[in-house]
Formats: sequence, C-alpha cells, structure tokens
Amino acid sequence: MTPGGILSAARWTFGDFELDAAGFQLLYRSQPVKLERIPLELLIFMVEREGQLVSREEIATRLWGNGVHVDVDSGVNTAIRKLRAALKDSPETPVFIERVPGKGYRFIGRASQPDRPAEAITRPDRPARRWLVAGLALGVVAAAVVYYVGFLAARRSLPGTSVTIAVLPFQNLSSDPEQNYFSDGLTEETIAALGRVAPSRILVISWTSSMAYRGTRKTAGEIGGELAASYLVESTVRKEKEHLRITAKLVRVRDQVQVWNNTYDLEVSGLLGVQQEIGSAIARQVGAEFSPRTEPTTPHTPDASAHDLYLRSRYYWYQRTPESMRKSVEYLEAAIQKDPSYALAHAGLADTYVVQAMITGADPRDVWKKARIESEKALGLNPNLAEAHTAKGMASFFMAWDWQDAERSFRRAIELNPNYAIGHQFYAHFLSNARRPDEAVSEIQKARAIDPLSPMMHSFAGAILVVGRRYDDALPALQHALALDPDFFPTHSILGLFYQQTGKPDVAIEEYRKAYRLSGGNILQLAYQGFVLGQMGRRAEAEQIITTMNQIEQSRFVPPFAFALVYTGLGDRDAAFQWLEKAYAVRDIGLVFLPAGPQWDSLRSDKRFQDLLRRCRFPV
Repeated sequence: MTPGGILSAARWTFGDFELDAAGFQLLYRSQPVKLERIPLELLIFMVEREGQLVSREEIATRLWGNGVHVDVDSGVNTAIRKLRAALKDSPETPVFIERVPGKGYRFIGRASQPDRPAEAITRPDRPARRWLVAGLALGVVAAAVVYYVGFLAARRSLPGTSVTIAVLPFQNLSSDPEQNYFSDGLTEETIAALGRVAPSRILVISWTSSMAYRGTRKTAGEIGGELAASYLVESTVRKEKEHLRITAKLVRVRDQVQVWNNTYDLEVSGLLGVQQEIGSAIARQVGAEFSPRTEPTTPHTPDASAHDLYLRSRYYWYQRTPESMRKSVEYLEAAIQKDPSYALAHAGLADTYVVQAMITGADPRDVWKKARIESEKALGLNPNLAEAHTAKGMASFFMAWDWQDAERSFRRAIELNPNYAIGHQFYAHFLSNARRPDEAVSEIQKARAIDPLSPMMHSFAGAILVVGRRYDDALPALQHALALDPDFFPTHSILGLFYQQTGKPDVAIEEYRKAYRLSGGNILQLAYQGFVLGQMGRRAEAEQIITTMNQIEQSRFVPPFAFALVYTGLGDRDAAFQWLEKAYAVRDIGLVFLPAGPQWDSLRSDKRFQDLLRRCRFPV
C-alpha cells in the first residue's frame, strides 16, 4: 500500500497466475484462487518489490503496522506458508517465493503488467492492527499457547473416546489449482464418512482443523501432537475429466509407521462408495468394533455432476462472507436441479440460508420458510442424515422459534454422528440461549475437541462462557480464537461483549468497531457500539448510530432488533419495546438472544419483556 491509503490498480501476470490488486484477488487461468487477506497482501507487497529482498520486519510492518503486539515470526511464517500453498511453490525449489536465510524473502517470478493506463483507487488506511488494546498487552500469543497446551492435554482424556484420527487434506495431483475445491470437498466427505463408521470409538478431527495442514511440511509426529491425534490419514487425488485415482494411507503417530494403504481407480460416480470403503478399512485397522447397524447407509448415489457442484458449494460455505454465501446457494441450487433427490444438497441449502441470514442481515421472512422446506426435503430423502437434522434444528431454533423441535433435531443429529462438530456447536448455542449454561459448556467443548483449530468453535465457547458469567474462562478461549485468526470478526464482537460486561466500555467499543470493519458492515456490530455508548452516557454518539441505521435502512433490511438494542443502552424502555415488537412481527433472528443475553438485563423485570418471551415461546 502506498502512502495515503492508495492501492495500485495494477494487474500482474506470472506463469499461469494473474494478480489483480484493485480487485484484491489472485487468479489461476482466470479462475479465483482461495487466499486469505494477509497472504494476499503479502503477495501484492512482494510483487511490487519484484526481485528485491524484503525483510521479515518490513513484511510485519506492511501487514500489521508499527507497534503491533503479535508473534511476528509465527505470523510471517503462516502467511508465507499459505502463499506458497496457493502458488504451488516449493521452498526447496522455488519458482516464485525465495527465502534468504536470516534475511527475508524475495519474489523471483517474472511479473509483467498489461499495457494499459494505470489507475488508482482509494481505500481507507488500515489502522495498525493490534490483537488487543494496550490494556491487554500481556502477550496474547503466549496466553493462547499456554491455554492450547492445557486444552489439548484435557482433550486426551475425553470420556468414551478410544482413538483420535485426523484426515489430512487430500493432495491435488492434477496440477490445476481450480481442482482444489474438489480435493477439499473430498477431504470433508471422507471425514464425515469415517466419523459415522464407529462414532462411539473414534473421534475424527473436523475439516476446518485438518485444512490448516494443507501444504504443510510438518512431520506426522508434529501434527499428531498438535491435534492430539493417534492416527493420520494421508491421501492424494488426481482428477482427469470423469476419472479419479485416489491413494490413501493410515499412519500411526507414535512411531510414524504406515499401517494401511490402498489405491482406487474409479469414475466420479463411484466416489461415495470409495469414501465409505476407506472409512470402514481405517476403522478396522485401528481396532474399532462396530456392528452393521452403526455403519451409514447410502440409499441414494447422487449424480456425479451434482456431487461436483455440492463440493464447490461447501468450498464457498466455509469462507463465511456475504459473497461466498451467495455463491454457495447458487451451486447448491444447481446441484439440486441436476439431482432433486440429493439429500445432502438440500440439507446444505437449508443451513446456508440460515447462516446467510445471520451474516448478511437478510430479511428473515425471505429465508426462514426456504430453510424449513429444504431441511424437510433432506429428511424426507434421508432421515438418517445428521446434516439434515442439524439444518432443521437451526431453522427451528433461529427462525421458527420452535425450541422443542430444535432440541430434538440437534440431539438426533448428534446421535447419528457424534463426530459432526457443527451439530455440537449449534446445540451448544441453543442450550446457552435456553439458559442451560453447564450443558452448553459441555457441548461446545465437544465441538472444540473435534475441531481444535477452528476460530469459530473457540469464539462460540467464549460467547457461551460470557453469557454464563464465567469471565475468567471466557478470555483464554477468545485469545485462542484470535491466535488462530486475528481477523475473524465474530471473535472481536464477542470480545466487545466481554469487555462491556467486565467494566471496560472503551475497549468494548474498539472491539465492536473492529468487528464492524472486518465483517464488511454487519449492522449488529454498529448497534452494539450504540448500546455501549448509550450506557456510558454518550447520548449524542448513540443517537448518531440510530441515524446511520435509519439511512442504511433506506437501501436494505436492518433488523429491528438492532434499533431496540441501542434504545435499551440509552435507557429508553418505551422505544426499545416498540422496536422489539417490530422485531417480533418480522421474526427477527436476534430475538433468540433475549432469554440469556446480558444486554437485556435492564428489561427483564418489565412485564412487557416477560410477555414477549412467552409469545415467542422462549424460556421465561
């Protein structure tokens, strides 16, 4: 970035890649490459300095600003690793990124720019990023590492778990980065298939945690130690048109011995059967005892092209941005059009609608019936699909306000697949809002055990602990989430709630501002700021936020819940209840937070509040 916050609009090409600085994306043969913001900024910086050595200190200043309190070595190493993985570049024989030991790195690719007039666009200066404000300069990384070691040590003794297995990302051998979505989806589905084989005996590390090791050069011992895993599954896949060649091997971590391997040559249409075969073979190798009734059945084999579209949809689903959720919906709708009997695609569409409403602030009236219909279609097609029961639970909990049905659905999903982390996550969310904090903590700990490298799981744990007023336990969980991804906006939002509840309103506002910026303008993050400003007596600033939300409402839906929140902070009960009634009329998702959310404590004694809870069928 040049002085004054100007970002060059230049495009560079090198090899089969195109780097579009203005569009802030990397393309391979005109197709977008999945790359997070930090490594992408690093790539732009290095290409701008083509052929020049850039020190680790220069990289840190460019990426995080001066005076940042982060583990620079770890942050730079992670950014370089992710960048090399995206470019398929080897540290031993680099084509693009060369390391100069003890000095830094240089971009050695030959980058050229199209012969066209240069343009420039403005972008607001990014403030120097700090993981926490000065009052927390205790060393977030150190605290998170200490907490993580203790967390893994505790996880080793989880009751009922005989062995933990991590399925590492399938290595894409097709030499086409566009096929990464297929490798990622194959990894996810193999994890799901293995998790259903012997859930009482095997704990399978979740997809999001496994994907942290894409392109890693760590040993099996190092990975096993970090994930507390006894076995690793290492696999490769080569996809040429409709033909697949898959190799899979099982490695025992304690002595790094390969205890099983196999190779499969098949057409794409036979993929699901192979995934189940791999899962069953691994289960036998690790000594799991399971009866035929616990093995999953696949009553319907989807159309190969529909399955391909489903894998593409999940690739975008995990990115959790408004644009990626829109693409996920498009791919799922296309998959269902090709194969209307594909239950997993219907379940995926249902949970995508719910998450889309949560992330984008979409009008719940437009999506909640769609989510219910899709989840019911999925269950009608396959009543033993954990993903379908979870999706139905999410729709019942957030949108239909049928909490009895939601709990039945979540419990059934977990019964069918105890290794489905998302099922545990949303059941914990439900239990917390139902004012059952001890059960909620127990459930989110299970999700964290399955998905130990997911910032979402640790952020959810922090939120549940804050709502349960267990502040000493909440902060380490949130620090852990930050250490995994300092730009994950929900973590900053929950930190805002933590500081608001622990008497540090100025720090709370700063965290909510970060969340608003990182989320791309999530309206609730603005409302949370107004709530705290109102509590502090900074009335003019809180009222300005109401004015801003009114302006935004002219062009898109703004949840009435957001207005009610700010008026509650201002102490204007009558206005707060007027907006809560509007929220009730549109089935605002935010109302599910009323039973336990600490922001509403000042209204709990009001009869109008109790009446609203009853009409919503929430716990009173």
